[in-house]
Amino acid sequence: MTLPSIVTPEFETTIPSTKEKIKFRPFLVKEEKILYIAMSSEDNKSMVDAIKKIMVSCFDSNMDIEKLTFFDFEYLFLQLRAKSVSEISEFSLTHNVEGCEHVNDVSVNIETVEVQFPADAKDVIMITDTVGIKLRYPTINDLSRLENPDVDAIIDLFCDCIVTVFDGDTMFEDYDKKQLREWIENLSQEQFKNITEFFENMPKLQHEIKYTCGGCNEDVKVTLEGLQSFFWYVLVMEV
Repeated sequence: MTLPSIVTPEFETTIPSTKEKIKFRPFLVKEEKILYIAMSSEDNKSMVDAIKKIMVSCFDSNMDIEKLTFFDFEYLFLQLRAKSVSEISEFSLTHNVEGCEHVNDVSVNIETVEVQFPADAKDVIMITDTVGIKLRYPTINDLSRLENPDVDAIIDLFCDCIVTVFDGDTMFEDYDKKQLREWIENLSQEQFKNITEFFENMPKLQHEIKYTCGGCNEDVKVTLEGLQSFFWYVLVMEV
């Protein structure tokens, strides 16, 4: 006898950077197992790969996971986790101040967490009065190469995220990565800083938590952001 079929609900969310509507379903037990296996390896790359694999299965097939910005990737997985496990996430925060190290239990509705976009964000950076570059935000794959960042890795990231170089109305497209790297290495410190600021001020998942410490009764505000600080623990380790 054939077992009864189970209808999986479908939800809709919005990709933050493009405002495109996208449909998805919760991840299933077989997909949750993928996360547990990756967690046991204690390797960030394995966990990112596991999340990507699950998202490919759960989100609309028209979405290209590899091309998502890192903050789109984080936000969409946040939405997936909310519908697959629970909208409310409970975890512990230690109040690390002099005279108090009380561990506080905190609840967060993760559906209220949003991507914060800087008011002055721009993707065109002028190097001189006429010479400039157009940049794209890095993907999760780009950032995964920066676990132990050095100058060479950072310059490689810059190269990968440069969409075009221009001088006035002239667009330069006939160059390879080696030429682009040499071009960046010949910039002045001030010119290089202009590019660096683009990456320092990227949109990010950010959420402020307010609570009263149970140990010292002090009102506390904690800002959590990105998979590496809050979401990595909440979204992966609690599934």
